[in-house]
Amino acid sequence: MKINKNGAFVFLPAAGRVKNIVILTCVLLFLAFQSVLIYAVFLSFNVSYSATAPKIILDKTEEIYISKLAGILETGGRLFNDKIKETHLKDNMDTVENLFIKELDSAVGDTLESVLLSSRIIFNRGYSLKNLRTIARVLEDYAKIKIKNNEPKKAAAAINSILSMAMTPQTGFDSEKPLICNIFTYSFKARATKLIEELLNSGVKIETQDLNKLCVKLIRYEAASDDFAKTIKHEKEACLRMIEANFYGINPKAERLERILTIMFIKGTELYYGDIAAQYKKIMDDLIAAAGLEYGKAVKKFEELNEAERAINKARIYILAVLQSKINPLVLWVTPSCAEYYNKFTAQRAFTSAAVIKLAARAIKDGEGADKIPVKIEDFKRIPEIKSKEWILNDPFTGKPLIYKKSETGEITLYSAGYNAIDDGGSFKDSRDIKL
Repeated sequence: MKINKNGAFVFLPAAGRVKNIVILTCVLLFLAFQSVLIYAVFLSFNVSYSATAPKIILDKTEEIYISKLAGILETGGRLFNDKIKETHLKDNMDTVENLFIKELDSAVGDTLESVLLSSRIIFNRGYSLKNLRTIARVLEDYAKIKIKNNEPKKAAAAINSILSMAMTPQTGFDSEKPLICNIFTYSFKARATKLIEELLNSGVKIETQDLNKLCVKLIRYEAASDDFAKTIKHEKEACLRMIEANFYGINPKAERLERILTIMFIKGTELYYGDIAAQYKKIMDDLIAAAGLEYGKAVKKFEELNEAERAINKARIYILAVLQSKINPLVLWVTPSCAEYYNKFTAQRAFTSAAVIKLAARAIKDGEGADKIPVKIEDFKRIPEIKSKEWILNDPFTGKPLIYKKSETGEITLYSAGYNAIDDGGSFKDSRDIKL
């Protein structure tokens, strides 16, 4: 039935009524699902991963160093911001050295390193990831200034401190260690390896002990943070707690009406799609299994697992794609897209390995002469720290040794087979190979 131009009611044919009912139903369902997604987004900004996480008991030594790290993060956040100007940094060089580097430039085997290398999630105090990023940026700019001023010892100390910052998220926060922690670690290590390259290319003499300190630190920290499967496992555990605490409306901080609405929305989608937690767990377990495969197979599997979300986003009729999805859209929304990050994670492993090899080569060159730099990459195994961690010489894209060449003058060229996992003879312009 509808209203004609004269204001009178007229009946529609049966087919027209059915069509309108179907359209109206689709629109209502679409609005309902959009409401759920909007609500989920709202929850994400208020989520506490640690809602039901187990409490962590620290020993006195751990407590002292975690408190120091928390203090550095809080103070650094007050003194600096993301848009740091060089003049402001130069006015605060003493603060950077006495507050940040003095505590973060740890020696091999000292207590801070022991805490940072702990496999436990021990950061039982909340801290700002923004402050963490700000301090890393301050240390990066400080190192660049010291490299420019031919002060390699201070530059090396700053780089070493950035590596300490890189490992801080690996201690987790509030008894959790979601994927964001590993993304911060990856990005800080990327800063550190670029600075090492800049320091080595500066031509200034670097003390052997500073070279060795950075070399050993890179190897130890890479060994503690290079397990991508474990990264996904932590994300799964943290997000399952978030789903339980927020999606199912049992968040103790939630208002009564908020809980009721959440349950109505979530249970409504589960009647149509199935259990959210079970679907999420299945996808994450598949991602964890994929992370254990060799690079090419892992990336292919990651792409397949993320195809469902892409299919919805690229669909011409979004609502139909949502309704036809075999997986709850909320599950797709909280499932990480691993392929892109895994590519960056793998590339950074190659750059870290290259930095270790170049640091070791410079130490050999300065201590024994350019003619003693290994001709073959396997010869670096004579260095004890590398011998015990031979994987550091391997290309993470292929599992085989990185491509290594030494010139007659002692200069070395290093590159990775890259994303196609094929040695294209050093084809860097088209990015088929990655110059390290």
